[in-house]
Amino acid sequence: MSSGFQSNYNDSGYTVGNDWYDQNNTLVTTIPSRDIYTTTSQVGVYMLDGTISNTTLWFPIFCSLSNLRNYGIPNDSDDAWIVFPGFGFKIYDNQNYAGDESRLYTNTSNNPVLFSFASGGFSNKGTNIYNINNNLFLYGKTHSIRIYFRGTEITINNLS
Repeated sequence: MSSGFQSNYNDSGYTVGNDWYDQNNTLVTTIPSRDIYTTTSQVGVYMLDGTISNTTLWFPIFCSLSNLRNYGIPNDSDDAWIVFPGFGFKIYDNQNYAGDESRLYTNTSNNPVLFSFASGGFSNKGTNIYNINNNLFLYGKTHSIRIYFRGTEITINNLS
């Protein structure tokens, strides 16, 4: 019996055929949505500090952060962002999600996407980041960030 379950990770209709059995060696007819990709903490957004030819630091961003410094990330050190499929972000130039804010971005492709700024170390090397007023967002100004997975914000108490 080929069940052709739809993967919960790849939203583009990707299916895996063959018979599936659970940990009790029982034939499974449906796969619950609680798979590893929706129940295990994973990094879907990385902040890059440096230049396209010399990236000095990569910061994994697990959840929304109201103050990057509380997470050990220096404020004003963002030069680009790598966003994996299904993940999204919104950045702010002040703590506690205040000040100038970027558009809400999400990666709907099947590949990681580089988001960058019109100036700075990664200038125009990826998708340019704009603020909500349709002006280019300034690089090196991020103090807080909201992280989303499939449209739901990822938060952790005392960090987000």
